[in-house]
Amino acid sequence: MLHVDCGLVSIGPEAERLWGGRNYMELLSVFDTPELFTVMSGSRELGVLHELSFRRKDAIVLLGGRSWRVSAIDPKRRIAHVEPADDQQGRSTWLGSSQGLSFEICQAMRQTLLKPAATLSRRASEEMETLAAEATVDQDGTVLRTARNGCEWWTYAGLKGNAALAREFALPCTFDSMCVRAHCSPVELKRSLDSRAHLTSPKPDPHFRPKFAECIPDKLLALFAWKRLYNWAAAKQIEQFRIVDVC
Repeated sequence: MLHVDCGLVSIGPEAERLWGGRNYMELLSVFDTPELFTVMSGSRELGVLHELSFRRKDAIVLLGGRSWRVSAIDPKRRIAHVEPADDQQGRSTWLGSSQGLSFEICQAMRQTLLKPAATLSRRASEEMETLAAEATVDQDGTVLRTARNGCEWWTYAGLKGNAALAREFALPCTFDSMCVRAHCSPVELKRSLDSRAHLTSPKPDPHFRPKFAECIPDKLLALFAWKRLYNWAAAKQIEQFRIVDVC
């Protein structure tokens, strides 16, 4: 990467090959690449999704009102190639221009559903009643309920908090900022939580590499992804809550 001659350090041939284009614009930029992938179906651009959408094995994502099967990922250009999968249900952890929500925001939303602290308009009160009727929050803990294809665990842990829970408990699931949707019964999910396996050391993911990953050892790359994609503190807090079974 670097060439040293009589105490003078300059750009080496490998660094020039990687970043020499456009007068080292990428090297001199101080901002990091956004955590977004452009989704392409053939030559047609469908939109953008958060990189967490593609971390599931054989991912089926939802975009533009349709389900799409991920066929290939180009991590350098941050492009995901997809093909129609109308026979399967897709889900995206980031759809359109909205970011995944943080643990703090989601917990505030949960608290608002439990006990609104402000005077609301009639329309807002009706909407709050509708949301409360969905029974996704409980004063005593997180809500676990049966769903059509398994069960839903309403954690309100935020996107990265739920990513950490799914990673820690090795759940066959999809997730968003509010909920983990597991493809198993509530009993099986709770059994998985009770007998969770010890986490192995993180390994670098070749599909999701940060800027200048070529300069970083694999061990640090793995640690970078470990901290960037997951909120372990949020997951730990959720683990302390009692799980409330709702029929």
